[in-house]
Amino acid sequence: WQVKNEPGPLLFEKLQGNPAIAGRYRDSLIIKEMVEWRIGMNQIARRMVLISAVIFVVVSVALLNDAVGRETSGGANLAAGLYSLYVLGNDNNAVGHMTITAWGADTFLIRGTDWVGMGKIEGSQGYYDWKFDANSPFRDLRGMTGRTTFTINPDGTLKGHVVGSGLDWWYLARKENL
Repeated sequence: WQVKNEPGPLLFEKLQGNPAIAGRYRDSLIIKEMVEWRIGMNQIARRMVLISAVIFVVVSVALLNDAVGRETSGGANLAAGLYSLYVLGNDNNAVGHMTITAWGADTFLIRGTDWVGMGKIEGSQGYYDWKFDANSPFRDLRGMTGRTTFTINPDGTLKGHVVGSGLDWWYLARKENL
């Protein structure tokens, strides 16, 4: 026979009617105190579980809001997207593509056809440090490194200056509409 977590007089009556318990505890006041103690402990346990759950949810939401806030606000998110690259002054033929991915409010990752980089944006100005892949199809570019500085124009285009490992050129980048 098991005592269920039933509050109130029903549990008290079950305990009183149980020969194993009634034989040990003839005084119904002791049985009543046991019932009240058990009910009280169950309520305390439930409150502790509820408090723990609330604390877990609050901490989780705070951490999630912080992570989402880092990814969705700031200049890096505004610049995120796929761009076509044009030599500045000759914007008829794209010479390549690059993808900017926000990695914080002002930090981003960038990838071209055969190069990768990481950079920062402050206001409408930014930069990224880049490196060509070791397996680039252009053997003379393999392993080359440098830094590109850029400006975000009011129309959303980027005007960039690529410098490093003997490279020095300007580009205009237009965001692709997907």
